[in-house]
Amino acid sequence: MGEGIGRVFFLKDEVGFQPLSNHQGLVVKLLESWREGDEPLALSPKTKERLLLAARYHDDGKRFTFHIVPDGKGGLTYSFRGHRFRVAQAVQDPYAQALIRGHHDYSTREVVNLAADFLEEGLGHRFPEDLFLLMMADQLEAEFALLGYEIEARVITDTEVAIRFVGDDGRTDQPPIVI
Repeated sequence: MGEGIGRVFFLKDEVGFQPLSNHQGLVVKLLESWREGDEPLALSPKTKERLLLAARYHDDGKRFTFHIVPDGKGGLTYSFRGHRFRVAQAVQDPYAQALIRGHHDYSTREVVNLAADFLEEGLGHRFPEDLFLLMMADQLEAEFALLGYEIEARVITDTEVAIRFVGDDGRTDQPPIVI
C-alpha cells in the first residue's frame, strides 16, 4: 500500500485531504469486522483473505491518476479516473485483481464476465458477493469521511456490525450505529 491522496474535501475556505493509507485501512477494518459464514453477504472463509487483500490495495491506482479538474461551474473538483485499472504489483492473486478492477463497475455484464473467470475454482457464485462487500465497505467509509468521522467497527451478532465514530480526542463513548 503506497501513500497518496485518498479523497479531497473542498471546504468553505480550505481544501482537505484524506491520506490513501487511511482510507484503505478503514475499508479493511470494516471488512475484518463483518460477520463470517457461508450465508449470503457474509464474509466467506473461502475468500476472506483474497477480499482483504483487494481491500488493502483497492484504490492504490489513485496515486497515479489524481487530477484537479474544472467542475463545469467555474470551480474545481478532482478525479481519479481509471484508478481501478492500475492494480498494485503486490497483488498477484487473480481473484483480488478482479475485485479491484470491478470495484466501481456496476454493470451486470462486467460482473458476470469477471465472475466467469472463477467458475473452475467454484467461486463464480461468490465473486459478485465479495465485489458487493468491497464496494459497500468502500462507500460506507467514504460517507463517514465526508462527514469528517473516523470509524471503529466490530461484530456484535451474526447479522449486525456496530460502527462507532472516533472523536477528535480519540474517544468512542458515543452509541454505535448498527448495520
